[in-house]
Amino acid sequence: MNLQSRSQRWLKVADTALAKAKAMQQQEQFFRGGGKPLAPQAQDVVVTAAADPIKLIAEADPPVSGTDLATAVGDVIIAANMFSPGPDFRQGLDAVVAALEEAVPKLAQQTQSEDPSIDEIISELERSLLVSLVVTLTSHNVLIQKVDDWSQQHRRFLEHHRPDDYGHYFEVTTFRFVDQPGTGRVHMQHLISAVDSGAHVYAAGATDRFQTDHYPEILSVAYAQWFAYVHAIWEEQFRDRIAAFFNIGKSDGEELEKNDVKSDFFGDIRWIRNDFVHNKGIADECARAKILNWGFAKGEAIELTPEQMLSLIGLFPRNELLESPTRQARAVRKNLPGSGDATLVDKLVKFIADNKLDKGTVIDRMLLDWLETATIND
Repeated sequence: MNLQSRSQRWLKVADTALAKAKAMQQQEQFFRGGGKPLAPQAQDVVVTAAADPIKLIAEADPPVSGTDLATAVGDVIIAANMFSPGPDFRQGLDAVVAALEEAVPKLAQQTQSEDPSIDEIISELERSLLVSLVVTLTSHNVLIQKVDDWSQQHRRFLEHHRPDDYGHYFEVTTFRFVDQPGTGRVHMQHLISAVDSGAHVYAAGATDRFQTDHYPEILSVAYAQWFAYVHAIWEEQFRDRIAAFFNIGKSDGEELEKNDVKSDFFGDIRWIRNDFVHNKGIADECARAKILNWGFAKGEAIELTPEQMLSLIGLFPRNELLESPTRQARAVRKNLPGSGDATLVDKLVKFIADNKLDKGTVIDRMLLDWLETATIND
């Protein structure tokens, strides 16, 4: 899980910009020493390569005045904005290098930049959701292209339009079609099945039209990964940050804890994630979803659509998360210490699922019965 941090994103840009700028310093010195200073057009290329990434990150992640991030990159932004072709080109390049050399070590020490406002925190959370959605909604495109390419060429072979067939196996490490099975190779039919969404069948002279509908396996893979990732981002990074921000100025007895930061939106993501991870993708807990109420039925497979995934953008609870959470009554439940025999645990989990029981209620009854028996035996 990637750490969501403005400072770390700035570090990536600054580190690469410094490497480029130093190389360009040496390039400029080489040509000038040979009596051929860089022409204006070449200077413009250097300015763009060195300064534009800095301008873009300053636009995407503007540092807030007074923060450590602003202190670290303030001179970098100034130097990048002033760097231009012309008589002061070399001085401008030197200024960019000097500012970056000063900034990079500072940024490397800022694992997590300060949160100057709740709006910044929620924007960071929304950014992580959007970036992960882009990856999720486009990750299968390459596979679909490979399957289409193979299917077309295989059909051409069957129709005698090419002399040889494409290999029937896909080598994952090289992305090539190969003839023989082996380690790291999957038969193309398995990939065809993974992307299969059904078919509309028409035939000349046929009086009926036929249709099959299948849910593509690749969507289950991609969407399950997304819900697991975003749940982890929310649970492990942002609930604590939100609570910490609203704790500023609070006395000891009033401080919020991570579990005080609640959201039905992220609660629903948790239910869906749990069913993907712990219930083989069969709806159970997600049937109680409040915001992502997408018609889940207990016992039926979770089959999400791209449209539903895109709707997450509009459902993001920005305004709700900007408000200070309410301090909850401190939990009276806690996880059990230790572990149990794997076979017994599996039987218990199956019994609870088969009978649609509440896990907490079952555990309470087990503990009570055991304690009563132990007391009698004593």
